[in-house]
Amino acid sequence: MSIFDLNINLIEGLLYSIFIAKIFRTQFKNSYKIILIFTFLLCLNISLYNYFSLSEIYYTLSMQVILFLMSEILNPQQNISNLFISMLVDTFSLFSNTLTIMMNQVFFNNSLSYVILVIVSKIIFLLFVLFIPQYLNKFIQSQNIKNRSFHIALLSLLILYTLIFDSLFYEDTMNIKLYIMILCIIILTISIYKAIQYINTVHNQQLENQMIIQELKLNNKNYLQVEHSLKVLSKSQHDNLYILEHIKKLNQNQNTLIDNFIDEQINLLNKKTNPIMTGNTTLDYILYQYSAQIEQYHIHLSYTKDTYQCPLPKNIYYTVLNKMMDIVIDACQDNESSLLSIQHGFMDQQFYIKMTFPLTDHIHQEDIHLIDLQLREYPHILINERDVNVYILGFMLKKELD
Repeated sequence: MSIFDLNINLIEGLLYSIFIAKIFRTQFKNSYKIILIFTFLLCLNISLYNYFSLSEIYYTLSMQVILFLMSEILNPQQNISNLFISMLVDTFSLFSNTLTIMMNQVFFNNSLSYVILVIVSKIIFLLFVLFIPQYLNKFIQSQNIKNRSFHIALLSLLILYTLIFDSLFYEDTMNIKLYIMILCIIILTISIYKAIQYINTVHNQQLENQMIIQELKLNNKNYLQVEHSLKVLSKSQHDNLYILEHIKKLNQNQNTLIDNFIDEQINLLNKKTNPIMTGNTTLDYILYQYSAQIEQYHIHLSYTKDTYQCPLPKNIYYTVLNKMMDIVIDACQDNESSLLSIQHGFMDQQFYIKMTFPLTDHIHQEDIHLIDLQLREYPHILINERDVNVYILGFMLKKELD
């Protein structure tokens, strides 16, 4: 075995190790010992195979064992996914060899030397190592990785691909059928992956829709409860005011302490009976609901008054306002005091509402996406803007809704 072959074997072993480490996003400084150890083991295995001309079955099985062990160390307790990754990495190496053989037969009529073929093959494998791991990492994080049937299907295709690839070396001339079979296996593998990915997406969308329906039902009940509670509270406060006024008349200024106490209680009740009047009933209910948090986090509230109601169904509008206020409260909770400005009404015959509040790190686009999701059946424009030290959140309904 020449020095060139040993160097190529070492490079190939290193590419294998880096490939797996990059798939699991392993930091080199934390795992360089593991990478070096398995690089040596892989290089030794490749060298033994070449030197003693061992069988293809031995080589394939030994490579899978080494790659699987490395995957287990970097990604413990994930046996099925690690087996899949180890076979897939080996398949990319085989695929780089396949492309090299195809180029040599199709474009150069088998005229390229062994050295050039090996170098071209490793360059192709290097490109796979540089660009493929980021996509495989997304794959192993997805729900597909938990699907045993999916793994069985892909593993079967990978084994079939390996067997067909080995048969290429027993052909003296270019065999179109073998290349067509390899191409069909690759297309079938990608198609299975895409099909299961689509099925998972549809399933997740159905679950998401069910959650939205349940949330709307719950918010509809909450809306009715808040509406009833406020009516009862308003009537109770009105009755208390009447009683206090009546007691004051009966006292007839005979005891100034009683008069002063009654006046204080009347003033307190007057403040509580009319704290929020935006003109929009649903918005009033929401602000009543969050009044404790508004007071707790010292949020100064300002709002425009507009008697026009939102064209959305009340439970939808109530749910969206709930999510908007949750975002506002999270953004304001770290400040000693904050200003929340609410503007709502109609502009060019289009209903809009927007909340302006302090800009902080507590604002997450995932939460804002939920607002957009709730409104997806209604033509709208999501207001989601950053300004100087403030964040503007809201939506505008398009005319098509009417």
